[in-house]
Amino acid sequence: MDNNNNNLTRNDGSINCDNNRVVAALVDGMGMILTRTFYTLKANPEILNAIPEDMQADLDSVLNTMRIIRNNIGVDTDWYNENQADMIPEIMRAADVQRKKYTESIVNAMLDAGIPMDMIPPEMRPKPDAATTADALLDSLRADGIIG
Repeated sequence: MDNNNNNLTRNDGSINCDNNRVVAALVDGMGMILTRTFYTLKANPEILNAIPEDMQADLDSVLNTMRIIRNNIGVDTDWYNENQADMIPEIMRAADVQRKKYTESIVNAMLDAGIPMDMIPPEMRPKPDAATTADALLDSLRADGIIG
């Protein structure tokens, strides 16, 4: 297992759960959300009383399980006692960038293999910028003799 910020994602853009710090960030983030939710429930007896007792026990078990998981991640690191949830945006940005690069490499390989652009799934096609689109439209209009 790895403990650094250099490999938050895999080559395909998926989140690298082999990295202890990534797992710790996700567990901390979920734990923060669940803790706030559970404490809000417990602070409102009218809501809490509407929940069956076995479900209340399940909620406590979920929090305890999250705590156990987190207490066993990164034990030998300098960030062990620090909340890692603030890394989630960085992880998601890295995943998005890596996913785009991976998709681009697949599209380029398809184009290099001679597959026409219209055969590439629309969601994978490169998105032209506004200037490129405008130039293409103007070139088309010039070619058709509509503009000079």
